[in-house]
Amino acid sequence: TIDIITSTKKFPRWETGSCKEARLVQLVGQTEPYAFTFFSDIVNHPSVSDAAQSVLESIKIGMGALVRHLGEWHAEYKSLWGMKREGLLDKFSQKYSSFVAYDDHMNLYTRTSDIITTRPMQKMIRFALLHLEPLARALQEMARVWVTSLGRRLHNTAAGALLQLDLELKDLAVKLKK
Repeated sequence: TIDIITSTKKFPRWETGSCKEARLVQLVGQTEPYAFTFFSDIVNHPSVSDAAQSVLESIKIGMGALVRHLGEWHAEYKSLWGMKREGLLDKFSQKYSSFVAYDDHMNLYTRTSDIITTRPMQKMIRFALLHLEPLARALQEMARVWVTSLGRRLHNTAAGALLQLDLELKDLAVKLKK
């Protein structure tokens, strides 16, 4: 509240009967010239203090609502960011070697990207209008990176499996010729 009221020191008073800023005045006992502002008029006025307190409370409530809304986005899409992708992909590759598991995960990230496009890209929360398009684009890009990374791992796994199958077939062909 004090900061809001103190900020009125930046608003100069006007000269009586005009729209001209009041000139600086040299006060007795002061080395710096003094600029008349609205601060002295409102510093002790109770309605101004009440209004400033109301503004601060409104800002606090609004910021809390913004944090909650963005927290919902974070909770819903936390699987897309902040993780060590390569480490998780290594664990996934070791745990799930089936192509169906890869396909399921790639479909999950693709569906997630599609769902993001259906969300509203603007949200009015009290006094602030959130533009969520940059966030949505970043999340879609992260989903695309996950799909690409999973696809690369699937390709490598499939190539390894095909190479192993080729070796087995060649071994069987040699045994058949014997």
